Amino acid sequence: MDLSINQVYRAKRKAREFILGDERLQYGKLRNYVEMIRVTDVGSKALVGLDGCHLKGKFGGHILSAIVRDGNDNIFPVALGAVEQENKDSWVWFLQTFADDIERLDELSLVFISNRQKGLILAMEMLFPTVEHRFCVKHIYSNFKLNFKGLELKAALWRCATTTTVREFEKRMQDLKDLDKEAWEYLADIQPTQWTKSHFTPKAIIDCYVNNLSESFNSMILEVRDKPIIAMLEWIRVRLMTRMYRKRTGIENFTSDICPNIVQKLEQLKFDSKSFSTVPSGCFIYEVDNKYERHVNLERLEDYVHSCYRKDAYVVAYKEMIILLPSQDEWIETNQPALVAPIVYKPLSRPPMKRKKDADEPNNP
Repeated sequence: MDLSINQVYRAKRKAREFILGDERLQYGKLRNYVEMIRVTDVGSKALVGLDGCHLKGKFGGHILSAIVRDGNDNIFPVALGAVEQENKDSWVWFLQTFADDIERLDELSLVFISNRQKGLILAMEMLFPTVEHRFCVKHIYSNFKLNFKGLELKAALWRCATTTTVREFEKRMQDLKDLDKEAWEYLADIQPTQWTKSHFTPKAIIDCYVNNLSESFNSMILEVRDKPIIAMLEWIRVRLMTRMYRKRTGIENFTSDICPNIVQKLEQLKFDSKSFSTVPSGCFIYEVDNKYERHVNLERLEDYVHSCYRKDAYVVAYKEMIILLPSQDEWIETNQPALVAPIVYKPLSRPPMKRKKDADEPNNP
């Protein structure tokens, strides 16, 4: 049988609609779907990764997400929303809804990290002007290298970002200034509190300076970002439901009081500190010197692991279940006007299905 490309494409489209449903009609059912999520939801650590990613279906759009880390240092999605475009208005809506949902924003002392999107920065300044907002250093470097190229400048930027004391940061910035004054001016224009560990507040029990939380989530949902809106959201809901179940049952087999990935990090720290010298000062109190910095060490490392990284806190985080959703014929009718699909602006060429990687980005990060 000889088939033209157009015939094959139409057959594929019909098969897709049969399996996943009509993309346009699913927007009309969104209000009912959201209402069912609301009535079956039972609710949701201090660093919150914010990001948006493109949807690749017929009607486009974006998924905005808020992702945190659990006690085992894995991602824990806490909020996501589908919007027509990623801009200030959509971020204001998303963040306001997020704040209304968790209610105790000031008490939780949340710290946000993002990729420095203009619309998000404006929304954060408007809604949460006093909340700490970090910028992903990886994305700072992506913009930095457009004008300041070379491995030497790249290394200088990362040395500034990873310093742990203000004095060391100032020294590293002076080294950068001596190397390239314009590159120094570019980084000096960004508040140190937003990109270097030396200036981070202790609000977040993590010194993360890259937004890999959101990137991990975007990668997780990559395979469904081209599906119709409700089919995509349902896939994500079921994926998160089964993920929470696996996390909840998996931790029961671990005997340590501290979560497994944190135990591995502690063991690595112990190995890395073998060359350090110590001077006793009191009972289990030592002055520790690694030739570059001097710290005070108190007793065992395990005694100073924050409670959020312990097994008990992990169990509490995963104790809630994502409630099952009934089939569509049992959904609650909201009696509100049905949503309509966004207007499609057809591009001149076929849109790319994969993100374009930077020249120095590894194939399998």
